[in-house]
Amino acid sequence: MITRLTERRKQFLTKLIQIYEKTGAPVHYEDLARSLSVSKWTAYEVIRALRKEGLTEPVYEGNGQRPGPGRWRVHFVPTAKALGEVRAQVVSAVREEWRRVEASLLRRLQDAGRDGGAPAVLRALEGEMDVTPDSTVWCAYGVVYLTVAGAQHSRTALSLGLRMLRSAPGPLAGMLVYTSSLVGALTQLGISGADRVAERLPALLARTGADEIGWLAGLARRAAGEMGVVAPA
Repeated sequence: MITRLTERRKQFLTKLIQIYEKTGAPVHYEDLARSLSVSKWTAYEVIRALRKEGLTEPVYEGNGQRPGPGRWRVHFVPTAKALGEVRAQVVSAVREEWRRVEASLLRRLQDAGRDGGAPAVLRALEGEMDVTPDSTVWCAYGVVYLTVAGAQHSRTALSLGLRMLRSAPGPLAGMLVYTSSLVGALTQLGISGADRVAERLPALLARTGADEIGWLAGLARRAAGEMGVVAPA
């Protein structure tokens, strides 16, 4: 199991997988060494240790089989076991980050629910969106921003948006309808921040994976609930 590996070996294996998936080709240990700023001999020894764990396998230059006497160049690829376990760990880490972001955003909504709190929360969300590099997290901020603004300025639009989110044929369609309906209502009311969100959010949602969209849809419903708005029956 990868969880039993030392942090150093995990680091080498993760970097090997990153290079392999980026290039689509077996990785030479010298390339791995350069990417980690270590000696080629260190990289080679770690890769050999990972091979004993069943996490890497060699690919020899030429027809893929080790040739006879003479010079040959060995590359390495991650095994299916390594790919599966590392991806599972990545998914777990990503979902933990989603939970952290959601908890932080929902705590903000407690301030937004107090008298005069929503404008301050909206300003804070706008500022943090500007420095958020992760596209999924940016979408989360955008969705919560629209939800808070809708609760403050047009609870009817927010309620209808929630109904469309619930009745849409799929999570992506629901999120696109939910956000676009709120943007339209808020733009008509002259809420400038809605325009900023509208510039990026639809395109980002269209490129976002199904798991992320499902999380964002749930976040929209939970955020609206924190603001005291639910979808009409």
